[in-house]
Amino acid sequence: MKIFMATILLLSLTFCKDTVVEAEKEKPGSVTIALDKTNIPNNIIVVRATVTRNNFVEIRKELNLLSEITAEIHLNNLVAGLWHIKIEALDVNDKAIYAGEADLEVKPGEISPISIGLSPVIDNLGGIFVNVIWDDIPYNWFDQPTNPILQKDGSLFDNYGIWQPSVIRDETNYKMWYAGIIPGGINYTFFATSNDGLIWTKYSNQPVLYPGANGSWDSQHVSPGFVIKNENQYYMYYIGWKDQYSNWGIGLATSQDGVNWTKRNEPVVAGESWDLQIVVNNIIKVNSIFYMYYSGRSSSNSDWSIGLATSSDGTHWTKHFSNPIIKESLYWENNGVSYPTVIKEDNLYKMVYSGGTSPAFGLAYSTDGINWQKWVQEPFLTSELTFNNSRIAYPKLIVTDNEYRLYYSGFDSNNISYICVARKFITN
Repeated sequence: MKIFMATILLLSLTFCKDTVVEAEKEKPGSVTIALDKTNIPNNIIVVRATVTRNNFVEIRKELNLLSEITAEIHLNNLVAGLWHIKIEALDVNDKAIYAGEADLEVKPGEISPISIGLSPVIDNLGGIFVNVIWDDIPYNWFDQPTNPILQKDGSLFDNYGIWQPSVIRDETNYKMWYAGIIPGGINYTFFATSNDGLIWTKYSNQPVLYPGANGSWDSQHVSPGFVIKNENQYYMYYIGWKDQYSNWGIGLATSQDGVNWTKRNEPVVAGESWDLQIVVNNIIKVNSIFYMYYSGRSSSNSDWSIGLATSSDGTHWTKHFSNPIIKESLYWENNGVSYPTVIKEDNLYKMVYSGGTSPAFGLAYSTDGINWQKWVQEPFLTSELTFNNSRIAYPKLIVTDNEYRLYYSGFDSNNISYICVARKFITN
C-alpha cells in the first residue's frame, strides 16, 4: 500500500469584520475538520484532533472511521485567539501513523474559510474549516548520489552551463530536452536520451533548436520550457525573446522524432501586463483540454507569479481570467513564486514550484487545477539537502512505475549550472 501523510493546508486570509462588542471577545468558537473518507488509507481506524493553547485546557476529540457515519470532527469552546491543532491518524493498535499540525486563529464575530471555502459554525462566533489532504509527496526525498546527471561540454553553445530540463518517459526510454547558456542570456536547446532516466547520453554536442534569424521574436533565446507528446507528435513549448530586458513569448515547435523541429513563426502565447516576461513551465492534458502552467513578471526587477492558460488544440491558448493563480505569500518565497511543475494523481493536482530567488522548492495542491492551496509554511526541498548546490531551480516532476523523480537545475558557487535529479520511492 502506498504510504500517505496527513497535511493541513492553510490560506493567508482576509476577513470582513463585523462590529464586535467587548463582551463577545470571550465567546467560544469552534473548529470543524472535514475528512474525505474515500482518500483515507485503509489501515487508518481513528482520526484524533487536539487543540492546545498556553494557559488553556487541552481540547481533544476522536473520529472512529468504522463506527461513525459522519466524516467530520467538531471541536468546541475555543476562546478567540491563536490555537495549535494537531491531527493524528491511528491504526488498529492505536498507533499514530500519520500526523499534521498547524496554528489556527479563531476570531470573534468571524467565520474563517480555510482551504476549500466558507463553513458556518455558529452565528456570530469564530470558526475554522480545515481540509485534510492525504499524500506523501513532501517526505523522504533523496538526492541522486551520481548528481549531476548531465553537465556542459564547454562548447560555444553551453560554456555557462546547461539548465531547464524537460523530461518525458517515452515508451521504453526517457528523453530530455535542455538549454545551453552562453553570455548575453543566449540559449540553445539540446537533446539527450536514457534507458533508466539516471544515466544520460547526449544526442549531439550541437543544438537541436537554434534562436531565430536576426530581428525575429526569438533571435536571442530558445529554451525548452516543456515538451509533450500528443498523437505521436512532439510539441515543444519554448521560451523565446530578442531582448532579455523586454517582453518574452512562448513559442511552439513540432517534431516527429524529437530531434528535427519545425517552429511556428510567431509565439502562441505572448507576454503582456503582469506576465510581460513569460516562461512556460508545464503542460498537462486533462480529458481534451491542455493546461499550461507558466511564470510571469512585469519586468526584470519585479516579482514572479504563476499563471494558467488553456487550449483545446495545443496551439490557440486563452489565459485564465483569474490570473495570476498563485502569488508570493510565504516567508521563503523570495521575490515571488515561479517554475511550476504539475501532475494529476488520485483526482488531485499536485504542484512543485520555486521561490522567486529562493534556492528551494515548495508544494501546492488543487482539486480543479485552478485554485491552489500551498503546503504548510516551509519548502520541502532546499539546496542544503542536495549535493554541492549553491542554488536549485527549474523543477520538473515526473512519475515512473515506482517512484517520483524531480529533475532540476543545480548551480555551483561560480553560478555554472548543470542538471540533477532528486528521487522518492513509492511504496505499495
